[in-house]
Amino acid sequence: MYMNYASKQDKSEPLQQIMDGGRALLIAAGKLSNLPGFYQDLASTHHIIAVDGGLRHLRDLNLPPTIVVGDLDSATEAELEWASENNAEIVLITTQSESDLDKALNLCHQRELNDVIVDGIEGGRHDHFIGVLAALADGHPSLNICANLPSTKLSRFVVGFSGKIKINGTFSVFSFGKSKVTLSGSEWELNNDNVIFSTRGLSNLCNEEAELTVHGGDPVFLLINF
Repeated sequence: MYMNYASKQDKSEPLQQIMDGGRALLIAAGKLSNLPGFYQDLASTHHIIAVDGGLRHLRDLNLPPTIVVGDLDSATEAELEWASENNAEIVLITTQSESDLDKALNLCHQRELNDVIVDGIEGGRHDHFIGVLAALADGHPSLNICANLPSTKLSRFVVGFSGKIKINGTFSVFSFGKSKVTLSGSEWELNNDNVIFSTRGLSNLCNEEAELTVHGGDPVFLLINF
């Protein structure tokens, strides 16, 4: 269900999409990774999307979002009014069968915001963080998803990806299902091997760049430490 907070339109009417295309920076309600990295991502971002309670961070930084999305049970009335006064689109989705991050990622897919950076996902309850990882894994395959953590860069790769990745230090590769992966250029390599949710891909090492190919199966998470 979509609605504009500032309008009185019938909630049953589909909300007209006010933008599509470009890169989106999603801000959730957890701890922001680090402000220098945040502003670096901001410089290359076309749209800022507040994921419900993540609106608090943006108001504190005086950075009005393009969109606020979620069931809006964490954003305050004052925060929503501030966003609306600054021309943000407020998208209320009341269903409880998916998390607010799920809703935000689905909206990115619908709006063709295919390059997605997520911040503010750590520092809360452990079950919420596992839910965040599940949402990132379940995001539509068309989405190029990265997430910032305080000391780690997380990237999701889906079937069909093949490319070189700059890595200087330790990194890990995980799948939340079963993925067929080739990895070269690292201390421990994979050759069309099955990667499952296990510790097999934990704490690898690369000093320049690695080449990753996802041949089949579920999405793969690459976590680069810095």
